[in-house]
Amino acid sequence: MNFLENKKLPWVLWLAISATCFAVILTSYNARQRFIEWQFLLSDAQAFEVEWGQLLLEKSTMASYSRLEQIAADKLNMTAPSKQQIVVVKVGY
Repeated sequence: MNFLENKKLPWVLWLAISATCFAVILTSYNARQRFIEWQFLLSDAQAFEVEWGQLLLEKSTMASYSRLEQIAADKLNMTAPSKQQIVVVKVGY
């Protein structure tokens, strides 16, 4: 008996087509889910870049010379030395 003359051939083809359709649907759904996840990750990355820029700006502000000088004067009672208090050390060679 020839395979083409077999009565089961249409059912086998129908099952193969159905399985392929299901695989296409599942793959499309997974691709959409990954794309949505990727979009959320991109928005998070942009938010982190903005926050990083703000933190760099804050760091430069906090580490500025005038701010450090103000903290030293206020909290540590430090002052700039007078001319009499400055000692110059020369190394002779």
